[in-house]
Amino acid sequence: MKQEPALLEPLESGIPQHRRGRRATRLLIKSLACTLTLGVVSCTHSIPRIGLEDFSLVNHIRALVQEDLISPLLAAVNLEEEEEENQEETEKENQWENQVDFSSFGRPGEREIAASRGYCAPGEPPLTALLPTSNWGKTRKKRPTFWFYVPYSSQEVTSGEFVLLDKEWNVISLIIFKLPERPGLVSLTLPTTVPELEINKEYRWFFKLFCDSDNPMFVRGWVQRIELSPSLNQQLNASIRRKYRIYASQGIWYDALADLAEGRLKNYPEATLAEWTKLLGAKGVGLEQLKEKPIVGSVLLNPSQPITDENVRSPKIGQTPL
Repeated sequence: MKQEPALLEPLESGIPQHRRGRRATRLLIKSLACTLTLGVVSCTHSIPRIGLEDFSLVNHIRALVQEDLISPLLAAVNLEEEEEENQEETEKENQWENQVDFSSFGRPGEREIAASRGYCAPGEPPLTALLPTSNWGKTRKKRPTFWFYVPYSSQEVTSGEFVLLDKEWNVISLIIFKLPERPGLVSLTLPTTVPELEINKEYRWFFKLFCDSDNPMFVRGWVQRIELSPSLNQQLNASIRRKYRIYASQGIWYDALADLAEGRLKNYPEATLAEWTKLLGAKGVGLEQLKEKPIVGSVLLNPSQPITDENVRSPKIGQTPL
């Protein structure tokens, strides 16, 4: 009579090999060990349904409990679970950037300054808006944050303007600012004086710098606020760090960039140069040349001014179609 193969084969880890598979075997081991040691009432592990193929494993665990040898086996189970979780996390880390795609239908705009525009000295790299190549990006924020590479210090640029407009060229807000002292990556967050962006509405914006002249250099782009699904909100609420990965996987550019940039400013261990490089070099972005530029921080906002034709300096908003 042909002999059936053994149901249990000891491994180097000390965890028996079982037909159930590794995860199911670990769960059964922990459940049986707890029940045989503490009793059913005291155990939080529910015992899986046990079949005839499990009897050898049950006897094996019972013998270890009776001989007070169960602790090493449980330690091996816990170690294997931890190693498996770490492996899964590593695989996710290696794959997340492959799931990111910021390609979309392009909008007329200029994320990089033309070399001949304005009276500021040419920079290398030049003034650049951190935007996908489409010149457009999504946000969930009522008042999002925009990022720019500025190759000038506050001594070289007398002032700056950020102009927010709707799709029909109506001016929503004019923000006057000064640059930080050092060149680098700078941010501008819409202040509370600016009306909240409406959901699903597209907006144009200009970021302009004046170097002792009324002829500024500028970059321009688009932003659209979206509403998140309940499940996506739940994911974000459950994530303490690395929210940028969730935003990036959904193509929400402005928030992915702002979250990761904030992490790098605060030296979060997760916000590595490698992660920054992956985001800036993602499909449809192509800004990896800026990966090692210093993150300086926010521009300095001046008190708001009333919006008038005289305030919104050249180029005349509404005369140059985007």
